[in-house]
Amino acid sequence: MTTVLFAHDGYVSSNSDGIYSDTYNNKIVERYLNIADNVIFLVRTRRFNNEDKKLNRITVKNFNVSGIENFKSLRGILKYRKIIDKVKLEVQKADFIVARLPSDLGFLAVKYAKKYNKRYMVEVVGCPWDSLRNHSFLGKLMAPYYYLTQKETVKNAPYAIYVTNEFLQKRYPCRGQFIGCSDVEIENMDAAVLVRRIKKIKETNMKKLVFGTIGAINMKYKGYDIVIKTLSKLNKEGYSYKYLIAGSGDTSWINSVIQKYDAKNFVTIVPSMPHSDVFIWLDTIDVYIQPSKTEGMPRALIEAMSRACPCIGSDVGGIPELLSDSAIFKKQNHKELQNILRVSKEQLIKSSEINFIKAKSYDKELLNERRTAFYNLFSKRIGG
Repeated sequence: MTTVLFAHDGYVSSNSDGIYSDTYNNKIVERYLNIADNVIFLVRTRRFNNEDKKLNRITVKNFNVSGIENFKSLRGILKYRKIIDKVKLEVQKADFIVARLPSDLGFLAVKYAKKYNKRYMVEVVGCPWDSLRNHSFLGKLMAPYYYLTQKETVKNAPYAIYVTNEFLQKRYPCRGQFIGCSDVEIENMDAAVLVRRIKKIKETNMKKLVFGTIGAINMKYKGYDIVIKTLSKLNKEGYSYKYLIAGSGDTSWINSVIQKYDAKNFVTIVPSMPHSDVFIWLDTIDVYIQPSKTEGMPRALIEAMSRACPCIGSDVGGIPELLSDSAIFKKQNHKELQNILRVSKEQLIKSSEINFIKAKSYDKELLNERRTAFYNLFSKRIGG
């Protein structure tokens, strides 16, 4: 029986009721059974409150968690030596290593995979330079270290999977075997979705469009502030635009932005919802906006496209790979965004059609076939 170790800084909760996570689910775990008979997740653990049933319960057989106490805290730092020892042990026991980057546990797993001559691959899902530079003062100080660490780690990896088709490959090139394969999977795309969307656009009052974004409320790099600022200006010109932000997290920052632009009458915070309800919610808005200051390959944007939703996005990460040039604005540039938001019905219909077709390239079966072929190459190839 072979074992694959997956290393990442995401969280799970393991108790007598089972294993839960807001980061991983059964589909993600099942992917790695294409590599080995057993899957071990080397991730951080914490207690979750699942009273609202929004967490994913992981029920896959041959799956276990090797939990690490949160080391990104003073208490955790004091136990860092024990954490390193645990990473070493888990790497030694495994036959294959999959490190999701950027993450501290991923970087450590690669370090010891090389030391103990274990077959390993990396999954490149984000850019630490962009994310840390847009996080905090401390993040700005840490950004160069993590950028260079990821650059070196990916360059020397024998196998790599990127969630983008171009952006991350250019910034963090790999000398080994690699593919671009998004971790966003769309199921059951129905042509009726496009028909309903076009009908909705034709019946829409263009002065009263409803815009929407999905993401963690407390993350400033998501760029909600630029949308609020822009809509505030447009509404003063006679528009009656609304902006819905769906997600969870501390609302103190976003509330300060709403207050700054006197936006209470047109901005609404929508509580986080089960993933199964996301597509229903996307059908209710008129335009989806991804205004991020940094991104990898945004899941919510692709899901919006799969609902034939007209979409607008900033020029960061994998967003320009998804949207047409006319739907892209320079990050934090409210003047460019303002011009795009003065949109016609014809433009919305065209965007809807283009996005729906583009989303088909993220079909679950298509991506699974591509990813599985690469996993087979990784797990069966000798050496590397």
